[in-house]
Amino acid sequence: METSQKKKVLWVEDDKLLGKILGEAIAVKGYELQLALTGREAITTLKDFTPDIIMVDLYLPGDMNGYDILERVTTDPRFKKTPTIILSNFGKTEHFGKEHPVAATRYLLKADVGISQILATLHELCPN
Repeated sequence: METSQKKKVLWVEDDKLLGKILGEAIAVKGYELQLALTGREAITTLKDFTPDIIMVDLYLPGDMNGYDILERVTTDPRFKKTPTIILSNFGKTEHFGKEHPVAATRYLLKADVGISQILATLHELCPN
């Protein structure tokens, strides 16, 4: 499959080892992956990269968390119909103190899912 035909994934994840392992699995499944390590990097990436799906960790270094990214994405008309996945080790309320008003299409707790379930969810929401 040529790169121009591949479905595009933006994944915002600061864990470089997880990014490498899951990133390779995503690429093997035929997706084009753009990994951003911070929220600011994700926002910059979105200027030139139009993903078919966006995955975010909630807890990120710097001044933007995953919810901040989702809020920007869901209010941008270019991404109105783009599915989103929260892939985090934090529960919906435990880190930020309350349920956040910005929702994702799916919420996966890293500790409870394996690579195969993440890939299945990715494929379900964004078949390639």
